Order: sequence, then structure tokens, then C-alpha cells
Amino acid sequence: MELTFDRPEFEKQVREKLNIYDRPITDQDVLAITDIDLSEIYCCSDEMVETLSYFHNLNYLDVSTRKVPAKFWDNFPKMEELFWICLSGHVDFNWFRNMEKLNNLCVSGGDYSGIDYLHLDALLGLKKLEYLELHEFGSVDIAPLASMTQLKCFALRYADKVINIEAISKMGFLEELVMDDLWLANADFLDGLPDTVRLEMCGMQFYNDVDVRKWKRFKERDICEIEVKHEYWEYIDLSALDD
Repeated sequence: MELTFDRPEFEKQVREKLNIYDRPITDQDVLAITDIDLSEIYCCSDEMVETLSYFHNLNYLDVSTRKVPAKFWDNFPKMEELFWICLSGHVDFNWFRNMEKLNNLCVSGGDYSGIDYLHLDALLGLKKLEYLELHEFGSVDIAPLASMTQLKCFALRYADKVINIEAISKMGFLEELVMDDLWLANADFLDGLPDTVRLEMCGMQFYNDVDVRKWKRFKERDICEIEVKHEYWEYIDLSALDD
């Protein structure tokens, strides 16, 4: 079957990978392609999404779309690295449960998004998933992640609401924790992590006081712009972390 490309950037990339310039591209041709990077295209059209669904042997995809059919993700059983910006609707992690080879997953709602992330428990069956980033979204319940002992790096960025943040205290298997621009009650969930975790925190807002001296035990750390709410929000002194 001949495939159509409504964006020249997409077609150019495919033709270069296949070294085919003198005829139409077919669904059988694209089975030879294992990686596609569409990060330079702000939002893939419905036509592009339809064409992508024939790339069954992808192990790497970087793409932004609006709402896509849940069955779209069933087309990529060999996926190992997925970077997806979802610009509308919501994200149900059940959509990825058949990607048994998935190692690195980053899902973003784009700038200033309020979409919800649902059913993280669907990731429990993905035993090769080691890197997970949840970026720019409305709400998420991270309780299931406490059981994902294969997870090495967890990034949580720009969320409106994080449910069960205390699950992080049970993630002693992590090698790296990254948190940006979250509004939380306190930082007690960090107390359960081992000293070996590389901790990166920036733009965090806590409603209750925090003892920054406790964070010095993390030998690898990058901590900045921490605010606490008293009568008003104010940046706190991080000089206790200076070596």
C-alpha cells in the first residue's frame, strides 16, 4: 500500500532513511525503519498519525500529537524509547502496556497543560522500563511506582497535583530523582531515599517548613529556588548545602 505524507519534513526523513527517491513509499518499505524523530514538528496531523501507524518496527519515536486513538499505540510492540507530547485529551498509561521492550518513557502535556495522567499501574508489567518522566500535566497518582523496582530514574515536572507523593519514600531503588515546579505540603518523602540517589530539585514550593540540612546527605545534588509559604511565598536560604 502506498503511504501519503502531508508534511515534507516527515517524507524527507523517511526517504533518507530508506534511500528511496524515485518512487512512492509503501507500508512494506517502512518496516525497515526503527527510529523516527518528529520533534521539530509542533503537532502531527491526523494524516501523519495514520501514516505512522504502519511503522511497526519502531524502537524509537519522538512525536507530538493531539488526541490519538488508544489502538494507535498497539502498532509499536518493539518500542524501546518513546517521547510523546500529548496536546489534548488525557493520557491513559494502559495504552503502553503492550510495549514490553520499553526502556525509556517521557510523556508531556506541552506548555501549561492540565491534562490528567491515568492508571500508572499499567506500567508495572513493563519490566524493562528504567527511565520515566512525567512532564507538564494536571494530576497523577504515583502510588504504583513504589513497586517498580527496576526504575532507575524518575522525573516529575510541572504538575498541578501529585497524589500519594509519599510513594517516593519507598523508591529506594532509584538512582536519580528529578523534580521541578511542584507545589507540595512538605519534603518528608525524601527521608526514605538512600544517600546514593542523585537528587535534582528546582522551583519547588512547600507549604510547610523544610530542613534543607537533611538534603546534604545526598552527595550528588542540584537544588535551587526552593520556596516556603509563611505569610507569603519566599525563597529559603540554601547555604547549608554549600560544600
